[in-house]
Amino acid sequence: MRVTYNDTKRSQFLADLGNPAIPLTRLMRNPVPHGFKGVELLETMFCPQQTAGRLGAPAAANRPPPEPIPIDRALWFIRVLGANEISAHRGRAQPAVSNQAPSPVAATPSSTATTAPAAAPLNSNDWYTAEFTHAFTLWLRAQLVQLVLPTKPKAGAPAPAKTPTGVLGDEKSRARWLAKWQYSNALLNQLTRKRLLSTRILISWLSDFLSSANFAQLGFVTQLMHEHLVDLTEFVGIGRICVRAACTKIEEIRASPAKDTLQQVEQQLANIVRVLYDSDHEVLLSPTTWSRHSALLATLVDSTTPEFADLGRRNEALIFRPIMIDSGTSPRRQQMAEIQKLDSIAAETDMTALCKTFFSGPCAPTSPRIDPEKLEEKVFILVNWAMGLYQLGIHRPYAVYTMLKKWLEWFEEVRPNEHFDFFPILYKWLDTSAAARSPNNILAIGISFGELTRQGLFSYGRYLNTLIARGHSARFNTGTVSHHLELLRAMPIFVEARDLLEQRRLVLSGDGEARERDQADEDAALETFREELKEYVPEIFGMRRYHRSALVRESIDYQIPSAAGISRFEFVQTRFWFSAAAVHSFKRWVVALFDD
Repeated sequence: MRVTYNDTKRSQFLADLGNPAIPLTRLMRNPVPHGFKGVELLETMFCPQQTAGRLGAPAAANRPPPEPIPIDRALWFIRVLGANEISAHRGRAQPAVSNQAPSPVAATPSSTATTAPAAAPLNSNDWYTAEFTHAFTLWLRAQLVQLVLPTKPKAGAPAPAKTPTGVLGDEKSRARWLAKWQYSNALLNQLTRKRLLSTRILISWLSDFLSSANFAQLGFVTQLMHEHLVDLTEFVGIGRICVRAACTKIEEIRASPAKDTLQQVEQQLANIVRVLYDSDHEVLLSPTTWSRHSALLATLVDSTTPEFADLGRRNEALIFRPIMIDSGTSPRRQQMAEIQKLDSIAAETDMTALCKTFFSGPCAPTSPRIDPEKLEEKVFILVNWAMGLYQLGIHRPYAVYTMLKKWLEWFEEVRPNEHFDFFPILYKWLDTSAAARSPNNILAIGISFGELTRQGLFSYGRYLNTLIARGHSARFNTGTVSHHLELLRAMPIFVEARDLLEQRRLVLSGDGEARERDQADEDAALETFREELKEYVPEIFGMRRYHRSALVRESIDYQIPSAAGISRFEFVQTRFWFSAAAVHSFKRWVVALFDD
């Protein structure tokens, strides 16, 4: 029977429960109060009167912390509450009993009428054990997160006015925290001994928390794991997580200035790894753990046995490594393999992983010496691949930028004190490759190098200066027109820079009549495009109709006629006045809306 007490009776019950002079048989005569659950129940066991005060009873301002309820009496109360919850759950989960007689057809082995078996109902005892174990781990976590290490200010940054210190910054808080932790451990041991907790959930939580614990928390978590090491050996999957986390923490301790202080913790972690390995060698069968910590594991356990060698062979077989093809013996095959990697790009592709497999070997930043020829070859393959503009989607120019950007991030991560510039390689491709000389690729080059320019991997200004320095200009035309002029004509400028526009016109047309004629042609093309845009979306320009706009609206698949004839440069230039018109129209619409 479950009853709800008022605040006075509730406080009196907790006082009687915490008084060893009052036998539990006396408390059994009346129903226990209902309402204690989860973390609140555990907090009440450690600090009964303060918890009751929070629930409604006034507490004295300077009252000393109350004594915790004795472990044996707390254990009794937890079992009684658990029995009540299990009974209530069993009543709710009890299926309705049907009075209908069973069908003889269902019992006939030869019957073709088959029904899917119903899922087994969750055992009420198992349900409450799991729920209570989760609550207990939350209680332990809430205590551990109070152990906060002071943060070290960055060099040159002003020191913060006040940093959180948790319970470590106050002697009274630290003593109170230690008392609560000892009480929690004592209660945990009794609950585990009475099989009132799920050991699988408990050690799974400990293994997960170990991987993220700071040095202040590490000793307490390691001690808990050491006490439940026998339970941990029964679950190989959880043991693998524990080994990985333990190896990570051992390496962090050895690299820390506080390694002498944490020497005992390191020994406990190493002992956990040894015990788990001795209980079941399969605990080391983890490609992730092996690839990160195989050298450390060889020093923690006996690495001279055939079992350890077999684990190494099996882990190496499970580690995915792309097949490396020697480009010197089969360059064509190597290029086809690289193109297949690029063709596999999709929305869910991990571009960081693809970058590391594409730029592998001597062109990787992790190589002792980056081979410039190999890196140039990979970049050429990448840009050539982008020339297939509309094959398998329209993403290729943007994928090229992403791959090069990922390589630069990888380079800066590995070599933070060095700088790398892709401009010489990209310019060499524009200057020497057959794809750059093909008139069919001008649009693809405009889009691809426009994206590289917009994102800062290619410099439009440097390209202009390089063309002028090398004589690729209409002013120095000796009869053969450089293909760079057509490329420059297509490459967009993403800023309104008059000096760049003047310099571009000078390179493309030189001085005199040709310059004015070419400028007039571009202006005419832009004006035609502007007029067709007004017909397509007259609302942007503040008009309801414009010329043939009514006919355009009735067209299901209308395409602006001049859009296919303008260059990428001209297309991007329209962005400046078109976006300005759109913003102006939107502001006018908002003002009219509020005026109404």
